[in-house]
Amino acid sequence: MVTKLRLLLLVLLLIPQGIVYGMTKGSLLATNNYFSQVQSLAVMSAILLALFMPNLIVEWLVGKKLCTMRQFCLSIKGQNYKERLPLPNEPRTVDGEDEIMILMRDMNWMARQIEMREHELHKQNSILVVANSELLITQQRLHERTLELENICLQVQTLAMTDPLTSIANRRCFFDTMDQQFATMVCHCRPI
Repeated sequence: MVTKLRLLLLVLLLIPQGIVYGMTKGSLLATNNYFSQVQSLAVMSAILLALFMPNLIVEWLVGKKLCTMRQFCLSIKGQNYKERLPLPNEPRTVDGEDEIMILMRDMNWMARQIEMREHELHKQNSILVVANSELLITQQRLHERTLELENICLQVQTLAMTDPLTSIANRRCFFDTMDQQFATMVCHCRPI
């Protein structure tokens, strides 16, 4: 863009110089030493303007908008999704709008989308926090119930293997112990 602007400025600034040179060629003014110096200075100033003016024009036209867009991006990085870029209120026209304005509109749209998604994520996160706390309570109750059932199972086992009156191993305990010992001897190939 800057190169095209330089070329355009050079042509626009040198056209009047060419016209003046063409009009004064062969006249008494062309032989004047001061006029030649002034004309040379005018050509040099046109060339210098063509070289340096596009940077100033681009900075003036685009630089302010780029600085505004940079500040906007920094606020988005800081999770401030409410801020928007200043834009004219007229509707978007593809043909009459420059690329920077289209980019600024698109950045505002992206900020709105991020804001809506963040809001939705916060809602879903609060639902998940409630579900997680309910799950932790249920898990604690399940753990307590498991411990209670294990204690009851141990009590039932003790009641099944001992005599309630004497607390001595009963006939069932004798046969269970004998079956276990028999199975151990058979596995290790020992004589019974």
